[in-house]
Amino acid sequence: MLFGTELTGAELKRRYARGAHVRTHPVTGPLPHGVDLLFLVRPDGRLLPVTRTAGPTPRVGDVAVLLA
Repeated sequence: MLFGTELTGAELKRRYARGAHVRTHPVTGPLPHGVDLLFLVRPDGRLLPVTRTAGPTPRVGDVAVLLA
């Protein structure tokens, strides 16, 4: 399961119906408040997903893929 235990397929659909969108955000500091991290893209192109058991730590230079 990607995106942790709270972001199931049904929950993603519910949030999308309420106006949430997938956005990208260059990591230059803390992530914006009120968003859920889905993936990080490292500068070398590696894709690091948030999973049921773990989430990557954003680092300056990454691109965050967020549900906002």
